[in-house]
Amino acid sequence: MLRFAEYMNNSLSETDKEFIKDIIDHLRNPDSCISNIQYLYNNSDHFTTTMNGISTENDIKELLKKIDSKNQTLIVQGNIHSNYHISNVLIDCYSMYPLFVKDTYIRLKDINNRVYHVLLTSPEITTENYMIKVSESSHDIRYIIPPSINASI
Repeated sequence: MLRFAEYMNNSLSETDKEFIKDIIDHLRNPDSCISNIQYLYNNSDHFTTTMNGISTENDIKELLKKIDSKNQTLIVQGNIHSNYHISNVLIDCYSMYPLFVKDTYIRLKDINNRVYHVLLTSPEITTENYMIKVSESSHDIRYIIPPSINASI
């Protein structure tokens, strides 16, 4: 069961709640854009401090089982979050250095206090000169979802 809760004095509007439910529905399709964003970017190669990545089809299935369960509750904590960090998936094609990115995601917490991040979009970067370094663990990728270019991050 999915429940929305205030977190750090933040909560979602009804419109955002419907958006999150729509994102979850897209995760049910392993070929969807949202699923492919998770496969490519929701792992420790991209976001080095992630503890519970959902970067495989099985990871997503396990998360959906918790959402669909009558006995468990997954809590959407607060509102939509952004995080800025260095990515080892997105690389500057000239210097070969990892790029600074912005991720947009929601936090889900299960009954065992395990926290998951579900990416809502592809990462944002500031350059058009990038390469995507696909992780060996990203074997469920159906197609590559490029980052978005945003010069203001």
